[in-house]
Amino acid sequence: MSAERSALLERIKTRLPIPLAVQLMNQRMIAVDPVLINLAIAVTDASLTYRFYPDAAPNPYIEAAKRLPEVQTVLWFARFPVTRFHKEGADAIVEISDLRFPQIRPDRPASFTYRVRFAADQTVLSQGWVKPK
Repeated sequence: MSAERSALLERIKTRLPIPLAVQLMNQRMIAVDPVLINLAIAVTDASLTYRFYPDAAPNPYIEAAKRLPEVQTVLWFARFPVTRFHKEGADAIVEISDLRFPQIRPDRPASFTYRVRFAADQTVLSQGWVKPK
């Protein structure tokens, strides 16, 4: 890493109001539970941009999904997991993605997105990797 980039990184770390529990990883991502901040460091103009990736609010469906062995494997693999929740009719959908594998095209899901579909009584209707339509 160049001296200029290291100096910029040190300035960023000292100016950001982030708790000590923050871990700087690869000089590009900072993990804050439950929000991930993606840093784009531009050394040329010393500008800083960031995006927030909030997790869905905890609910019984997310907790049930996290107890599934397959989801535990996905969470073990994911370095920057983000959990999303939504309803499709009566079904509850929990999706877990890893921010290392972003969504490239708007008509396709992000790579390594795992989906669990629940019935209203929290029984698993289906689960597996999301495939493009």
